[in-house]
Amino acid sequence: MERKIAYDILCAVLIDGQYASLAMKKMLSSIQPEKRGFVTELVNGVLRHLYLLEYQFKDYLKSHTKRQYSILLSMAFYERFFLEKENYTANEYVKLLNDKKARAFVNAILRKDTEFKLPDLSNDEGRAIYYSLPLWLFKLLKAQYSPAMLNFILEDLFNVPKLFYRINHKKANPFDLNHLNIEMINGDSFIAPDNLLNKKEFTEGLYYVQDLNSAKIIHELELKDDDVFLDLCAAPGSKMFNALDILNEENVFGNDINNTRLELIRKKGQQLGYKNLNLYNIAAEKFPETVIKKATKILIDAPCSGLGVMKRKPDIRYRLKDSDLDKLISLQETILRHVSAHMQKGAILVYSTCTLNTKENDRQIKRLLESDGSLKLIAEKLYLEDANADRFYSAKLIKIR
Repeated sequence: MERKIAYDILCAVLIDGQYASLAMKKMLSSIQPEKRGFVTELVNGVLRHLYLLEYQFKDYLKSHTKRQYSILLSMAFYERFFLEKENYTANEYVKLLNDKKARAFVNAILRKDTEFKLPDLSNDEGRAIYYSLPLWLFKLLKAQYSPAMLNFILEDLFNVPKLFYRINHKKANPFDLNHLNIEMINGDSFIAPDNLLNKKEFTEGLYYVQDLNSAKIIHELELKDDDVFLDLCAAPGSKMFNALDILNEENVFGNDINNTRLELIRKKGQQLGYKNLNLYNIAAEKFPETVIKKATKILIDAPCSGLGVMKRKPDIRYRLKDSDLDKLISLQETILRHVSAHMQKGAILVYSTCTLNTKENDRQIKRLLESDGSLKLIAEKLYLEDANADRFYSAKLIKIR
């Protein structure tokens, strides 16, 4: 049952192009909670090591071999080599196929007494396979980072991220959550030995899910009680909620181009205790200049390639295309120029992404500063310090004229 669900999820992701998180959320609801862990591990494990798994049996495949069979084999090889299960699981996978020829084909490969094979790590092609990255993406990162930093970034893809929570300071403090055996990491974020998403305290809005490094971005703005804050690309809303820890609702404005995600922000805000959120549904590059001029602190958590969250969302690497980057970079630049043109003097802007692509990060900011003398860079940072967290970039700028 669990393997069949994992298989269906992987086919939905790798063949139909669905997002893994959405496919899992939909399909995991059909099984008991105690069985969901294995399915999640199997799906994410295959996605995290897909090219390396396919490398194990590529010599046995034919040009017309269906993708479904490759997915099934990847699952079985992941279970054999990464979860250290014995070959008896081969029967479980063969049973997932109805066609007799397909069963015989897959069974013959799974019955082979093979050892785990590594590609040639002395060349780009072999390393891209080892880290399960498209070759173009491996070469992009290689061109942008030093050998030591590249190795750090690549090895980090194998780390399994933790589930981080952030306290809703308007409703709770750490002492209110001690009975949940939480471990505070700083004044905002915590982890726990158990999943806390089914607890009544979560339903009551005492805390919410937010990555550790994501929760740090808001501190770059140094919000004060009298600030007017604008979150221009607000979904999923966590950074806007961070600002609401400090500011009153009437001084916080959120915007997102996707109305469905905007309604999720509104619903989550109500759970956290915010009834009258100021939300807009406008393309960020066309956002009303009147609101931009009013804001003293602005966050552009820009749409980006997401390379900093690949270990949490490993399917990103298989969906992303080289041509997508040019479109994203152009959009980011348009948003930045639009906001810069209408900011009030002295206002602070934080530009952030969850990508490791320098063209979307520091090089984007460098281009902005070279063409716009009204902004001054105060600080920029790449968040790399915790192996369990996602990777973010932020640049803090001030409008000087």
